[in-house]
Amino acid sequence: MRFEVSERVTTMESESVLFASLKEIFSKVSRKARLKNDALCVKGIETTFGSINRSDLTTIRTKQVSGGWLIVAQVRYRPSFMFWILFIGLLASGVVTAGISSLAFFIPIVFYLTQRKTVRAAVQDCLKRFKDEHSQGGALSSLTELEKLAALREKGHVTEDEFQANKRRLLGVT
Repeated sequence: MRFEVSERVTTMESESVLFASLKEIFSKVSRKARLKNDALCVKGIETTFGSINRSDLTTIRTKQVSGGWLIVAQVRYRPSFMFWILFIGLLASGVVTAGISSLAFFIPIVFYLTQRKTVRAAVQDCLKRFKDEHSQGGALSSLTELEKLAALREKGHVTEDEFQANKRRLLGVT
């Protein structure tokens, strides 16, 4: 099963700054977030006990549009190996012992469907947070953007050259 979540962000920030910030935001809600080529790959969003029933991989890409960026998160969501073990085991035990336990095979299905909603909500929340932090709803001051860039540089998400190039752009220096 696949689904997509997207958000349009009005900003003049560079793609490398966007990816660094997206990685930071998604790292807080996932097991693994790493930059790979032209995308951010995120695995294991909002893992809990019920997440043993699912496997998720979210690929986040950016596309430059007029006035900013379109951030698109494509989520591949599928049952895990553990889901099938539980499902088949509970189904087989229900066939052998007809009765209430014969409906127990629905338990992994319920967890699977509940977790899908959890993953979608977490991706939407991350993209909304990203938009709130990076959108220039009129004019985000250059100083604020410069402070964000400096923080990203200190964390190692932006190189010195990228910082200097964005600093010149923000200050209007060529």
